[in-house]
Amino acid sequence: MTNRGGSVVRTFWLRPVMLPVLLSVTAAGWPGSVAAADLVLVAGGKPRATILLSDKPTAASQLAAFELRHYVEKISGGRLPIVREPKRVEGTVILVGESRRSRELGFRHQGFAPQEYVVKTHRDGLLLMGHDGQHFDPVRYDSYASLYPAVSRPIGTCYAVHSFLGPATLYARTTPSEQVARRC
Repeated sequence: MTNRGGSVVRTFWLRPVMLPVLLSVTAAGWPGSVAAADLVLVAGGKPRATILLSDKPTAASQLAAFELRHYVEKISGGRLPIVREPKRVEGTVILVGESRRSRELGFRHQGFAPQEYVVKTHRDGLLLMGHDGQHFDPVRYDSYASLYPAVSRPIGTCYAVHSFLGPATLYARTTPSEQVARRC
């Protein structure tokens, strides 16, 4: 575990039969960041946040963004939009993966060890980022053929998203019979 200017970053070495340990992070110690209680993603079934990806996101970051949107929608009923830089975003900004904005916050892909990730609030919202394989092909959430290359490389940003979402998503997979408890 390392501490980067108030950020708690943990490294998890995963074996195929092991599940990652959950990480809980607070905004304490980072001036100008929002408190976790002020972080509103969905209210009344309406999105109040936007997922922001790099203009050229890794496959793992794309998958992580789809996973975040999927589970937030199942939990709250609100479907978060996913946009790419340089699009301007109003309201809560969820930075998923490395981007210009994450670099401005001091986080770069090269700074993470394999399977390391960060979950951190920032002035405008939330940062979910980790060590990802440098594979940039487009990912379609409904296509196993496009998902496989994304998960066959390091997927630290996916670990960050699932850590943020909590234990229900670590075990659940997208199937017709999947049920995720509503938390609103």
